Amino acid sequence: MNVFFAPLPLLLMVWIFPQYVRPENLLPLLGLLVLWLIVYPALMTHKWRLDVLRVQAISGFAHTFA
Repeated sequence: MNVFFAPLPLLLMVWIFPQYVRPENLLPLLGLLVLWLIVYPALMTHKWRLDVLRVQAISGFAHTFA
């Protein structure tokens, strides 16, 4: 369900409240970027690549349509 519901807040903000969409609103998401690019690779015993996120998204679509 994340495949469909995760982008919903962003789409609603762009369509209904475009005056509140600003680049500085993305600052809280920098922590997530640090997590994906620095923390996960440091903690994982195997090689961590951004391909994992792509596979997770594809898996979400596969589970939805299955």
